[in-house]
Amino acid sequence: YRAAAAADPGEPLHRLDLARSHAVRSVPRHQLEGPAAVAADIAAAVAVVRGLVDEYPHDPRFRDALATYLADSGDALLSAGRPAEADGVLRDALVAAEASREGAAHWKGANP
Repeated sequence: YRAAAAADPGEPLHRLDLARSHAVRSVPRHQLEGPAAVAADIAAAVAVVRGLVDEYPHDPRFRDALATYLADSGDALLSAGRPAEADGVLRDALVAAEASREGAAHWKGANP
């Protein structure tokens, strides 16, 4: 996915796939390397999706992905024994989820 995202940086769905690959990669790493590795992978997914939300603020797919990966990041931080960081990230996830819900209503209204 990195190659596709690098080859066509103007295609946002390649970058969304890259974010997903970071999140998927975190699953086996949890068993092999522990929660810190998961937190790093999910943080990479969040970084990619934040960029997409910045560029496409009205696209609910990216806002939804951001809310999901922020929640996953909060969970990973809790598992890694970093509750203070997790609290802030989980609060951000709630804000992103609300924005996703509002964005979806706008998107639906713009695309009957």
